[in-house]
Amino acid sequence: MAARLLLDACYSVGVKPRITTALPHQEVRLALVAAGFGIAVLPASNQSLVTAIGITSRPLTPPLVMTIAAVWPATGLVPSAQHFIKVARSFETGPRIDGGAGL
Repeated sequence: MAARLLLDACYSVGVKPRITTALPHQEVRLALVAAGFGIAVLPASNQSLVTAIGITSRPLTPPLVMTIAAVWPATGLVPSAQHFIKVARSFETGPRIDGGAGL
């Protein structure tokens, strides 16, 4: 989904990237970028990781926006899942749609 979002953004400004390899693991992508092979698009929340390995990052203009949804059973969540939802919500930047007995 994020890859499609990025490609659509590239196409919208007339850029047609030549993709030779799609890598599912963030660590591998970042290692290749650090070695000078290609680019990667990451969430802004990963800024400290990127800086720690010596990669320069730039915000995209306009920013790419992706909607992410979390669902859980109406019966409730175990404490670890409640904590996950709390942490995930700390990254919210857009409108929130609460469809039920959310936390």
